[in-house]
Amino acid sequence: MLSKNIVGIALLIATNFSHYVKAVNIDFFNHLIEINENRMLIDRNNLLVTDLGDTEIFKFKLQYEYKSFANDIIVIDNYAKNDESKRENSILQYAYDAATNSIDIDIKGIESTQLDLDIIIQLSHTLLNNSNQVAQSLSEDVQFMYFPINKLPLTNYHIDKFESTLMNLVPGSNRKLKFSDGEETFIKLKEDGEYILKTAVTDLNANFDEMPEAINVYFEFSTALLTVKKIIRNVYLSHWSNTIHFDEHYIIQNEAPKLAKTFKRKEYMTYQSLNQGGTGLALSQLDVLLPIGSFDHYYKDDLGMITTMKTAHHPRTNFDTLALKPRYPILGSWNYIFNIGWFNKLEQFSHFLESSRHTENQEFLLELPVVDGANNLIYQDVTVNVVLPEGVKIKSIYAPDLNMLPGNDRKPKIEFNKFENLFDYSEDKSTEIKITYSDVSINSNLLRLENSDNKIFIKYEVNNFKVYYEKVLRLAVWIFVGLVSIYLLGIINDNLQK
Repeated sequence: MLSKNIVGIALLIATNFSHYVKAVNIDFFNHLIEINENRMLIDRNNLLVTDLGDTEIFKFKLQYEYKSFANDIIVIDNYAKNDESKRENSILQYAYDAATNSIDIDIKGIESTQLDLDIIIQLSHTLLNNSNQVAQSLSEDVQFMYFPINKLPLTNYHIDKFESTLMNLVPGSNRKLKFSDGEETFIKLKEDGEYILKTAVTDLNANFDEMPEAINVYFEFSTALLTVKKIIRNVYLSHWSNTIHFDEHYIIQNEAPKLAKTFKRKEYMTYQSLNQGGTGLALSQLDVLLPIGSFDHYYKDDLGMITTMKTAHHPRTNFDTLALKPRYPILGSWNYIFNIGWFNKLEQFSHFLESSRHTENQEFLLELPVVDGANNLIYQDVTVNVVLPEGVKIKSIYAPDLNMLPGNDRKPKIEFNKFENLFDYSEDKSTEIKITYSDVSINSNLLRLENSDNKIFIKYEVNNFKVYYEKVLRLAVWIFVGLVSIYLLGIINDNLQK
């Protein structure tokens, strides 16, 4: 009897699992990896799925390890996206399954027995590897990076047809790709850097537990690879002077191959003259984008003040440019440590809320980019410190999650401190908001995309007396006390001399 029950339970489990796994069929799987100018890999997967039945979860196996290499994942239901009445529900929720390194996509709200899915994965630059760790001379300014790719997808569903495409969008690489020695899986289709599988794969059975064969894909680069190991962005608001002060501390590393021998400036100048001023893998100038209307700029490195900077104002755009020239070219594996700062009008970032016009305390909304920065920088550790004036009451804070992966441990951390100003002996000290992004991989180009979620919003309430008058009166009292003290000391000194 017991054995019959066990057999019955086993058959029931097997039947349910078979329904969960085998009932679903992928009619078409189109895989595309873009290698772009942002030092990012964008992994796009378009799947036409049928025979869903009453399946509530669609399991998608990830090609790369989730926590190490995935920066962002978005799942789009294309049927809902193209239907105006369902468009707001076109982004599907999912949960990560660590045991299988896959995402379980929630499809229980979908009435159709078919799916047209786009699964877009932004991969970290840490997936890329230099083919050479050392350059023998400055003339070796063309190097190769590579990343692994599986020839076939891992799936627990049957796939009728699978196609794969690679797109090389890296500037200056002539759109060429190279593959592991003797590898002929991909062929070049066009002159714009598109490579496809030589032959499409058909009738692919479930292979979820099998590790498919991998190949290395190589592409060339000839510029510095700049990674911001740490940036501390300090922002000081002053309603009294109507200014906002930005102060930024950078530690940047050039992750290009290091030079095998000692650097000599004479050799570097010779190399530049032979290459029409080109700098190759070295960094000789960094152009930092600043908010439009910036003024009172400064630039220092770890040795002190530097004068080799140039500012440019662009009245028709929303940014200025600060061109920084380090004391020496930054070669592969070298660090570049510096500090820059500037001022803007406060009204450019802090907006008065009309709803508080007739109230005792006025309300403002601070709209602040997480970072501005240069092009093609990868940020790994970002700290934003916002110092608000004395007497300000914080109403709400929004800090964007620059890694939108559900349940990850890289969400921004928000802390509050009291900021000590000179002559600040009141109980209502300035409030400092510290927002930290740790262990991230954020590209500066992606942060500046239109409508991207890259801004911090702080709603705060201002007490007019405390912000505009109290500190001035306090300073005046201190000055008056000082002058009276000097006068009294002078009288005492005269009396003692008599």
